[in-house]
Amino acid sequence: MCQFNPFFLIGERLLRIISCRLLNLLKLSWTRLYEGTYIATLAESQVAFPMSNTPLYLIIDQGTSSTKSFLFDGAGNIIHTEKINHKLQSLAPVHVECDPKTILNACKRLIAKSIIVAGSNPITKMGMAVQRSTFLFWGKNSAEPVTQALSWQDSRAQNIVNELSNHSDWIWKQTGVPLSPHFGGPKFLHMIRQHHNLKKNREVSST
Repeated sequence: MCQFNPFFLIGERLLRIISCRLLNLLKLSWTRLYEGTYIATLAESQVAFPMSNTPLYLIIDQGTSSTKSFLFDGAGNIIHTEKINHKLQSLAPVHVECDPKTILNACKRLIAKSIIVAGSNPITKMGMAVQRSTFLFWGKNSAEPVTQALSWQDSRAQNIVNELSNHSDWIWKQTGVPLSPHFGGPKFLHMIRQHHNLKKNREVSST
C-alpha cells in the first residue's frame, strides 16, 4: 500500500498531483541507487525533458552520508536527479561528525545544477528533508558554524544521559522523546560543558 511521505510537504498543488505511482518510482530509483546504479541514468532514460516554461519542483534530501536532489514536473516525471556523497569522521571513540560546510556546499551545488538543468522552465516550489537529530552550534550574528555537525550516530553525550537517568520518565513526559545521546539536548549540554568558549559565547549572545 502506498503511504504518504512527509518528504513531499512542499505545497498543496504539488501534493494533489503526487500519486502512488510517483512514490513507487522514487522507491525504485532509491533501490537502484544503493545497488550501485546511478539514479540519474535510470530517471532520465524514462522521461523526456519538458517543453519550455513548464513549472518544475525541486526536492533536496540531505542525509547522513550524502545529499540528493530530485527535479520533476507537474505530472510526477523525474527530470533530473543527482547525488553528492560526503564523509563522516570518527576522531575519537563514539564520535561521529561531519564538516557542516561540506553539507552546505553540497546543497548549493545541487540547487545550482538543478537551475541549470531547468533552463527556461521555472522551479516554482522546493522542499527539503534534513537530518533531524544531527546537531551543531553556529554564530548568532555570523550564521557561521562554530562546531562540527555531530551526527545522530554520535553518542559522546552518553555521560549526560547517565547523569540524568533518574529523570528519564519526566523527560519523556515533557519532550515526547526518550533520554538518549541520539538527540540534541544531551549533545548541547555535553558540548557546553566540554568547550568553555561555547558556554561563554552562549551567555554573551543571551544578554
